[in-house]
Parts: sequence; structure tokens; C-alpha cells
Amino acid sequence: MYNFYKENKGKMFLIFLLAANMFFFSLNFTCMKSEAPANYKQDKIDSITDKIIQREVVEDTYLIYLPDEEIKEDIILYNKKTADLKISYKLYATRTVFSLCELDLSESATDYDKIPDDLKEIINKISAYALYANATELILSDSEINQLIAGEIGGSYGAWPWHIHEEALDYEMEDYFILIEKIMKSLIKL
Repeated sequence: MYNFYKENKGKMFLIFLLAANMFFFSLNFTCMKSEAPANYKQDKIDSITDKIIQREVVEDTYLIYLPDEEIKEDIILYNKKTADLKISYKLYATRTVFSLCELDLSESATDYDKIPDDLKEIINKISAYALYANATELILSDSEINQLIAGEIGGSYGAWPWHIHEEALDYEMEDYFILIEKIMKSLIKL
């Protein structure tokens, strides 16, 4: 046995190095594999958080990364409310902009392509801002919308930004903001 070791000492050392290298590589690979799904899961949870902050609907495939059924149900409800409110406030913003610009609502509003691009942009901004609790401040601080409001100063219709959540949707908005706060607190804990 001693002769075998003496004759093959270099080869055995290489085999030992190769085995040790493979062992440490497999440990490292296992660690990398277990970290990837955790990071991927956290990235998806971060994406859900970002979508809610931006008042976007969360894709249902993201919900599989959430461990709690209550959070999933809350996000499904958030998605429904967000979609419904976006439609409602798009109509509200269209009526408001058309009234401020003294345009005939019945003619252009039914055909989206007939609405001038600059007015579409303002309508989209108003309807997006309306989904935030500080909608009035967001609307008033937007330079494009502010120009439109400035033309109405002194007129009763210039007061609409202060009443955006006091319309028929007010009760829905309060529930919506409470739901968003609940979801955000739950996501922070994950």
C-alpha cells in the first residue's frame, strides 16, 4: 500500500483537490439556488407594492408569491375597486375638462379619437390623481391642469379640485384608501 501511495502521490493529491473543489462548489451552488427564489419572491412583492403605490392593477400571477390568503383577497378587491374608480374618474375628468373648455360633451366624448391629445393628457392626469387621498394638491400642483383652472378663477367651476372626493364617489374613496393602507401595512410585514 505504501508503494502505491508513493507512486501515485501526485495523482491522489489532484483527486483530493478535485473532490474538495466539487464539494465546495456544490455547497455554493446550493446556497445560490436557495437565495434565488427568495430574491425573486421579494422582487415580486416589491413589484406588487410599486403597482399599488402607482394605483395600477396587480396581475393575478403575482398573487402566488403572497403567503397570506387575506392579503390576496384584499388585493383582488383593490384591483376591482381600482379598475372601477379609474373608469368613474375618467368620466368625471372628461366632463370636467369639457365643461372648463366649454366644449360639447356629447359630440367628442363618445369618440375618444376626437378628443384633442392635450385634453386627453389632462383627462388622464386628473383621473390618475383622483385615486390618491391628496388629489386636490396633485391637481393644483400640475402646471398643465393649473392653466386650465386659472382660466376659471372666479367662476364656480374653478372650485372642482377641492371637491373631487366629495362627489358621489366619496364613500368609495374612503374605503379605497383604508384598503390600500391595510394592504401596504401587510406587504411591509412580509
